[in-house]
Amino acid sequence: MEEDLLKRIVIDPNVMNGKPVIRGTRLTVQCILKLMAYGSTIDEILHKYDELTQEDIGACIRFAAKATNLDFLLSGGVSMTEYIRDQKRVDKVLRKIGVVVVMGKDHAKKSEDVVNTVKAIYEAGLVAEVTFRIDESLLREAMSELTKMRAESDPENPMVLGVGSVINPHELETAIEMGFDMAVSPDSGMGGYREKVDFVKITRSAKVFGAPAGFSPSEFSYWIEREDGFEPDAVKIFNSSVYGPKNLGGLLAPYQRDRHTGRIIMPTGGVDRKTGPEFQKNIKKYGFFPVLGMSDPLSLVLEKKMPGDPDILRESLAKFKEEFTANMKSST
Repeated sequence: MEEDLLKRIVIDPNVMNGKPVIRGTRLTVQCILKLMAYGSTIDEILHKYDELTQEDIGACIRFAAKATNLDFLLSGGVSMTEYIRDQKRVDKVLRKIGVVVVMGKDHAKKSEDVVNTVKAIYEAGLVAEVTFRIDESLLREAMSELTKMRAESDPENPMVLGVGSVINPHELETAIEMGFDMAVSPDSGMGGYREKVDFVKITRSAKVFGAPAGFSPSEFSYWIEREDGFEPDAVKIFNSSVYGPKNLGGLLAPYQRDRHTGRIIMPTGGVDRKTGPEFQKNIKKYGFFPVLGMSDPLSLVLEKKMPGDPDILRESLAKFKEEFTANMKSST
């Protein structure tokens, strides 16, 4: 009977980069185990994935129990037992750098483009946030390479792998399963079928840096004024173009409290090399800490219509840094 169950698990180098999956699906054993680790019951998993059976879940558990090489099981080549995610490490990197480069769907047509773009952003001394709007199969293929790069990065200058545009629990859990360090949402990230605070519970359980978004005062207050302790690691303000730098400061002003001093605020939308320094100034004015989210550093890639081109990426990022630094100096 046990062998019959294990036949439900297959390993195909052409499916999910060779990770063990449930036969006839692209669902990895790792994904099912992590869902259970984060508190999902078997019934909840079967409801979410109606193509699965209880025997499939049992096969995943038995496969994990029999596996002797857990590094292979968990990461398909990258030792996740050696790499431990840590929100504090991400927090330290974000405060040091202060800019998250948002990689949109048009910045990648294939997995190699994702890898080249994230690598170039890291080498430019910035933090990359890959959009979940990119096809999931491309992201998975890219992450198999990027997690290796992260493992080889300098501990004093660690590579942080961020993902954005996460809009529902399934996407969040999938992003965590892929190995991202940071998850960012344009809203609560829970869609219409989970409590908003579950975004924080899920990311915190996985030791992933979480940044859900708010726009109105009530949405912003929901995230930072909590008695249950489930405040997110950062709050994204989206779409910041509606506010502009000065009015965004007006949104933050009523919440200026000692307990909120240094809390990371991530304005996104309408943030670029020109407006960025003003956003920084108005966020700092009320005691918060600015981390700017923008795609502007990759503008030359879209202008030249050459996604993933290493030379264009380097040129675009270098030009951004030069002009952004000059604008920061003139803003002070």
